[in-house]
Amino acid sequence: DLNRVSSNNTNSLGQVKLTIAKYYRINGGSTQNLGVIPDISFPSYTDPEEFGESSELTALPWDQIESSKFKKVNSLELILPQIIAQSEQRRNSDPEFQYLLDDISIYKESKSKKYFSLNEEMRKQTKELEEEKEFQRENERRKRKGLELLEKGEVPEKSTEENDIFLLESAMIVGDLISLSGELTQIR
Repeated sequence: DLNRVSSNNTNSLGQVKLTIAKYYRINGGSTQNLGVIPDISFPSYTDPEEFGESSELTALPWDQIESSKFKKVNSLELILPQIIAQSEQRRNSDPEFQYLLDDISIYKESKSKKYFSLNEEMRKQTKELEEEKEFQRENERRKRKGLELLEKGEVPEKSTEENDIFLLESAMIVGDLISLSGELTQIR
């Protein structure tokens, strides 16, 4: 897989990506072109088909070799639907995930636009609407945490404790897995 990526910067030499080996999973399937497909996907601004390896013209095709000999310890097939459902339920009721979905929708809509207004008043108005939306979100966050609400024009102090919604939800999924795995062993 040899790709030359050019740059608009005339001083840049570009870059070369060269695949010298393929990686195969224990079941014999390669990761080329498909990657490792997650059981639970989180919302994202980027589409893997647009930016992933499969979007490259000279990407290596997916293939398969003989599977390694391995013994499955536990299968998640019985509990995976419940884990997925619990994660979806949490994400659907989590305001931060709803903010993210809203932002992704706005981003995709903006990305598809073929024109942008050069009218200064319209751009100021758009910026003010975005700032008001962010102000409202911050106050909603503060209200949920029991913190004092901000006044118009007040800038919040930078928090040292940023909550990563993906990390928190991943931890919840692991908790679900542990909890439901215990139930699974009782069934057997």
